[in-house]
Amino acid sequence: MLNFEARYNAKTAKAYYMTEQAATPVWFGKAAEMAGLEGEVSHKEFSRLVDGLHPTTGVKLTPRKTQVCLTDVTLSPVKSVAIAISLTGDRERLIEAVQNAALHALSLGEQHAAVQDASNGKKSHIVTTGNWLGVLHAHETTRPDPVTKQSDPGFHLHATLGNSSWNNDRQGWFALKSQYAWEQAPEMEKAFHAKLKENMHALGYKTRSARHNAGWELKGVTPGMIKKFSNRSTFLDRLGEGLSKKKKARLAARERLPKRPDLFVTGEQKERWMSRLTNSERKALSSLLNPTPPDWMVRMRQLRQVAWFKARQQNQESQPRERYIAYG
Repeated sequence: MLNFEARYNAKTAKAYYMTEQAATPVWFGKAAEMAGLEGEVSHKEFSRLVDGLHPTTGVKLTPRKTQVCLTDVTLSPVKSVAIAISLTGDRERLIEAVQNAALHALSLGEQHAAVQDASNGKKSHIVTTGNWLGVLHAHETTRPDPVTKQSDPGFHLHATLGNSSWNNDRQGWFALKSQYAWEQAPEMEKAFHAKLKENMHALGYKTRSARHNAGWELKGVTPGMIKKFSNRSTFLDRLGEGLSKKKKARLAARERLPKRPDLFVTGEQKERWMSRLTNSERKALSSLLNPTPPDWMVRMRQLRQVAWFKARQQNQESQPRERYIAYG
């Protein structure tokens, strides 16, 4: 899923995006590069960005105050990947794979970043700048299910765009007009899921076809397992049966419970999630990855194979082959 949404409440934004994160928030976007911003984002820098100030100098970026403090682009991987992030030992690589796919999709939208220029007595017109100033945040859980009040594994990214873009023609910062990037959301979503699927294969995971927008899930995570960790979606589907897409969206907003810090992923929360699975499902989850061995392992295997062939040539068949070419 990929969704754009404007944010108007600076205080709420500061509290929500920088709390209980699954990974370190980082800068992204061409405007961030222009401003000399890279790597980890501090609370102070993000707070300034929300207030329309330069994150490091504190200088006001846009001449006029605007109502929008941020634009939030939410990117959610398929559910099986979210489950794998929270419940397997391959967390770091999987998070990096999702972030990489997200940045790929965001770069497509950034090409359409624009500002409105009404300078030098000219008629107001739109200028495509092709840059924005963004922070990538990672959150790991869904909002609580209205019935159980419990969250499910639901890793997702929030790409928050500061309300400023660099106008190269005028050599200054102007208020970002992100609606032109919004129009590219369907293509950005396709690119995100396609790149993520490619990344999963590169990591050694296998995928299967699925009947939803992304079109795939990780092989080994069954529809039954996904349903066990989709309680809020199941609740909303049941409650909104027969409603239009627009009315379902309103229903979801009305039934949205706030996230709570105690529902962030802990060892205890992970144990509760694992308790929902049968023994066979736990085994399937632990066997998801068919890893691409690191270079040192490849070399070790090659040496063992050479040793086996030498032993064979010397008629030392008494040595079992498995001893030389065993995995790891």
